[in-house]
Amino acid sequence: MTQIINRSIFDLLKVGIGPSSSHTLAPMKMALDFRKHLIQKNIIFDEIELILKGSFGFTGESHMTPNALIAGLVGLDPVLSPIKKIKSATKDLLDEGILNIGLNYIKVLNRDFIKFSRNFKDLKHPNTCQFIAYLNGQKIVDCSYLSPGGGVILLESDFELQTEDTSLNKSSFSEILIYCKENKISLLELIYAQEESLTGVSRVEIIRNLEKIWYVMESAIKNSLKEEGILEGGLKLERRAKKSLTRLSSNTDKWRKLAPGMGLAGIYALAVSEENASGGRIITAPTCGASGLVPGVLYMLKDSFNLTNRDMSDALAIASLVGNIVVDRASISGAEVGCQGEVGVACSMGAALCTFLSGGSDIQIEMSAESALEHYLGLTCDPIKGLVQIPCIERNAVGAGTAINTSYLIMSSDEKHLISFDSCVDTMMRTGKDMSYKYKETSEGGLAETYC
Repeated sequence: MTQIINRSIFDLLKVGIGPSSSHTLAPMKMALDFRKHLIQKNIIFDEIELILKGSFGFTGESHMTPNALIAGLVGLDPVLSPIKKIKSATKDLLDEGILNIGLNYIKVLNRDFIKFSRNFKDLKHPNTCQFIAYLNGQKIVDCSYLSPGGGVILLESDFELQTEDTSLNKSSFSEILIYCKENKISLLELIYAQEESLTGVSRVEIIRNLEKIWYVMESAIKNSLKEEGILEGGLKLERRAKKSLTRLSSNTDKWRKLAPGMGLAGIYALAVSEENASGGRIITAPTCGASGLVPGVLYMLKDSFNLTNRDMSDALAIASLVGNIVVDRASISGAEVGCQGEVGVACSMGAALCTFLSGGSDIQIEMSAESALEHYLGLTCDPIKGLVQIPCIERNAVGAGTAINTSYLIMSSDEKHLISFDSCVDTMMRTGKDMSYKYKETSEGGLAETYC
């Protein structure tokens, strides 16, 4: 079979920790990788220095980036380690006063070995972190990692090679639909077949892994709906998903009857987004900051349509195709393209899976993805105080309703549209490049500037 999907489902949908995939999950993975390198090479050093650059330098503190780096340096894993242990990594290290990496025991009195630089000059990517190990004042290891979005990490040298590599054609939804038609294969069947070909993993195992992804999503909703109180960060923002669900369930006023499905999806999206904002465990869909929308829509549809676990797996496979095409053609990083690449893409994924589960055709799935993204073009990433709270949490909830409404509009119309999904994605990337850095995860403009 010709490989026309370049990326794995699980490159996009993966277990992460909040509040940011680019600024929390990725830095933790960077530090863990750096630690493993030092141990494997038996490198002896007496000092380390970590420099957060570009967008990291602006909002890293609010995104818990320093704690994520420390968690990785001490060997904690974002998937396997207890969340409480990850959250307390900085306190635990400073209480102990010693950083142990391999044969090295470094005295640590404070966090001063982590530095911030807001300079974007000469950076290959706006999310860059430099890791340096010294011995007797001399650099013995000096490498930089990049965070291109969704919790993915790359060494700077690998990023340069990837950028220069033109051997891989960028994925195209239009070409995928043509391939499906010519080969008389459904979009879902193609996604699974391509995943098998790309990864060598069996169909049974792929579906089992998707069920695990759904379990984490569902757990995030259920856990968050038990919680109340104020989110950390200084905005004094109250967790409201639990109260909102109670009010929606008990209220008989007219607003309750307007769109119960949209209302429930929005509340479930709130729940996941609040879990993410508190540093909890979620699934990048496509990012941590946009992690509430897809599970919010899915959880509502599961109850409304009496869906099975297999239905959930199939829907997530469809959603992953949408997200991966964006990764391949453009970006899901708020630091590169603003929130159009995060909540905008999440809405596109949510609309596509909603149409799929509603019995829509492959063409209608593509149309839903395009229509949803089209109306998020130009959306800025300007979080107040750099926190993944305002407007991020509510934006996920509103986006869940938009995804459902988009699907409804497409399902009730002819299979014709002027703008393809590919064209819309390419437009999103151009728009992102045209945006001022103020509106790309720096909290230097927009709502962030208005609030302060």
